[in-house]
Amino acid sequence: MEHHLIEADQIVRHFESVIAEDCPRFDTVAERRAYIDGEVDRVVLLVAHLEEAWSEAKRTSDKDVRRAAKAPRAQVGQAQSLVTKLQTCIGDGGASLEPRAIWRRVEQEVPRRRAEIALP
Repeated sequence: MEHHLIEADQIVRHFESVIAEDCPRFDTVAERRAYIDGEVDRVVLLVAHLEEAWSEAKRTSDKDVRRAAKAPRAQVGQAQSLVTKLQTCIGDGGASLEPRAIWRRVEQEVPRRRAEIALP
């Protein structure tokens, strides 16, 4: 469980830096798309790590362990802030980004990603 929480924390720190920085500029649509895809992939990975940590913690009767795994789930708010920032940045470039499509992608990809990161 601790592994997943550490990984999630690293992703959240990345999101914090992206949110704090100016919007990146891209020379091509392909570059912009690659950037967005990479950030959305990090959102998927964050949610997968948080869900996996909680899943592992539920197997124990230790309430402290369960609390430790449950608390970081609030970090999904950072992912929501990231999506808002991406939407703003893309809009500044004259394109559009649909947050609902991003969250659908996250929902669809999290189960596969959880299977990839699950500890034996």
